[in-house]
Amino acid sequence: MKKAILLINSLLLMSLAACVTPTEKGQRIVTEEQFREIVVGKTLKQTRYNVTLVLTPEGRIEGMEPSGKLEGNWAWVGTRFCREIITGPLIGRACQVVTLKDDKVSFKDSKSEIRTATYRIES
Repeated sequence: MKKAILLINSLLLMSLAACVTPTEKGQRIVTEEQFREIVVGKTLKQTRYNVTLVLTPEGRIEGMEPSGKLEGNWAWVGTRFCREIITGPLIGRACQVVTLKDDKVSFKDSKSEIRTATYRIES
C-alpha cells in the first residue's frame, strides 16, 4: 500500500513539474491545461498602462485600454500563448512565453528580449 501511495505521489509531482517550469522570474506555464486553470476567465489588470482584459474559454480576448476597447483571439500553441489583437494599440499577432509569479502573469514576446507585459490576476 505504501509503495502504491509513493508511486501515485511521484506521478503527481512529475505531472505538475511538466505543467509549470521554474525560472528565475517565476514559474513558466507550458501547458494549455495549466494556463486555463490559472489565467483563463480571470480579470487581468495592468495598472501601468491602465489595461484590463479577460481571456475567455472560447479563445476571445476582451478588454479595455485608455483609448477604448481591446479585442482579439487567443490559442495555445505548443508551449506558448498565441494571440491576435484586432482592436487596440497592439494590433497584430504574437506568440508569447507565459510566466507566473505570485499573483502576476507575464507574457513575453518570444522574438524579443524586451517586450514583456505583466498583469495582476484579479479574479
